[in-house]
Amino acid sequence: MPKAIQLHQWEHLNNVKACQVHKTSAEVIKERGRQQLTNYTDLLQEQISTRKKILDGKLVAMIAKDLQPLPVMEDEGFLEFSKALDRKYR
Repeated sequence: MPKAIQLHQWEHLNNVKACQVHKTSAEVIKERGRQQLTNYTDLLQEQISTRKKILDGKLVAMIAKDLQPLPVMEDEGFLEFSKALDRKYR
């Protein structure tokens, strides 16, 4: 009888270990997904930042070349134009 109990305990432990490995694998997959999303978000943010720097430079160059006053950036027409180029640009 003790051998039967030991065998049952052994089977139970094997089942528990299998569940733990499966759970860990699922957690690893979830973590990899989060990491990929974070990497993608960082890359997208970097691209947005680079685009903003380029647009800022072009705006400053336009104001300097055309001798525009700085308040031109607050004019309704200019704001509508800049939103048409990129709605998120400020």
